Amino acid sequence: MVFVGLKYCGGCTPRYDRVEFVNRLKEKIAKHVRLVSYDDPRAEHVLVVVGCESACAETEPFKDKTVHLASQEEDLERMAETLIMLDNGNNT
Repeated sequence: MVFVGLKYCGGCTPRYDRVEFVNRLKEKIAKHVRLVSYDDPRAEHVLVVVGCESACAETEPFKDKTVHLASQEEDLERMAETLIMLDNGNNT
């Protein structure tokens, strides 16, 4: 199981339902990845979910972690595959 921190943007101009996106993502990755708070010390990766293509969420606090960015609903399958691969490489 891999722990991935979750960070949402401020939501100033969302073009899709970010919470619903994360809920659907959780279903797909449940056996491999646990989404936790972005400041959880177990998280070596951070998923930043932004509401639009400008992707202006601050990622500087995560400079020591691998950041994965989702900016649209169409990112769901790609992000699920990416996060599951983290566990496949870890196998703990």
